Amino acid sequence: KQLVFLDLSHCSVMDRGAMAVAEALEKAHPLESLSLFANSIGNDGGTAIMQALRSNFQLLALSIGDNQVPAVHLRVIERIISFNNQYRSLKHRNDKFEGFGHNLMAESLKTWARGDMFIAQRLLHRLQHPRDALEEEVAKLLLSEDRQSVNLDPKATAVQLPPTDSHSLSELPPLGDILSDSETQIAVHPDPSKQVDIIVANGNEGDPDL
Repeated sequence: KQLVFLDLSHCSVMDRGAMAVAEALEKAHPLESLSLFANSIGNDGGTAIMQALRSNFQLLALSIGDNQVPAVHLRVIERIISFNNQYRSLKHRNDKFEGFGHNLMAESLKTWARGDMFIAQRLLHRLQHPRDALEEEVAKLLLSEDRQSVNLDPKATAVQLPPTDSHSLSELPPLGDILSDSETQIAVHPDPSKQVDIIVANGNEGDPDL
């Protein structure tokens, strides 16, 4: 059996423990739900979790409230979790259409990612390493031959993948490209102890259906 749910609430994880958790998340761990509530996690731990999730497409729910994680990190993490949920839902809906499900999924993904650099880059990361036949066919339709760019529209310039030879914050897209105030779906209270959790997203990234 694989571990898919882990509750580390009130376990004094702190930054060092959060970094260890981040390392596991970065290695494609099958974990789908994680609680790090009330663990004295600050900037270093929050940064590690955020960066690890850039390559994690499995985690669907994360509770990280009652910590001191910076608001900007929480907002990026929220979008990542939301993407994971939306992508999985879209894939499940199209996987049942044998023979042409990949075409339907590719068109839906293009509609979803067009005009949103964050979604486009995350989609590129996901399709560079297809996990099954459906994703392989979708990747053939959307990615360039060298798999370093994704074509969302025949008339548009392909979205290039930023360098990933390190994991510094400088590699993150500008915050303005990641989200606008109107896209923020989590409320961050001025008091860090009252930060809300980031729990399963439910369509907040925009409906990828055509």
